[in-house]
Amino acid sequence: MHIQLFHCTEFAIESLEESNRPKGICSVKSVNSKKIYKECLAVFTTVEKGDCDRNITNAIEEISKVYDRLRGKKVKANCNELVVVPYAHQRNVETNGKAAFGILNSVYEGLKNHYGHSVVFIGDFGFSNKWSIEVKSHKLSCLYREA
Repeated sequence: MHIQLFHCTEFAIESLEESNRPKGICSVKSVNSKKIYKECLAVFTTVEKGDCDRNITNAIEEISKVYDRLRGKKVKANCNELVVVPYAHQRNVETNGKAAFGILNSVYEGLKNHYGHSVVFIGDFGFSNKWSIEVKSHKLSCLYREA
């Protein structure tokens, strides 16, 4: 699992149409998504073949570390929301759509259980998207992690 984290002043996402790649993807509209997120950590997430419960745990830990540092006493960054963005095109090695959705949803549920449903959101899965992103400028504003 690969994750790219952006600390954003504003992140807007709009689902346009169901994607036809990777083959066999299941499209799921999220009931807990918004179109515009202010002062958020946007987490672009790729699920790959071979990802399992260990990767879910590692992803939750890595995302939590960054989110907690952004909200901590030393950085004092304004970061009020966390959005998990399905992103299948960071790498060429993709997994089955239903399995990928299950793993991604487990990451979302783990973060939601830790931070609350009013803080953590998930984007639509299996859709082509249009984004608008305004990323902050500090050492934690753009990070890459493998889980």
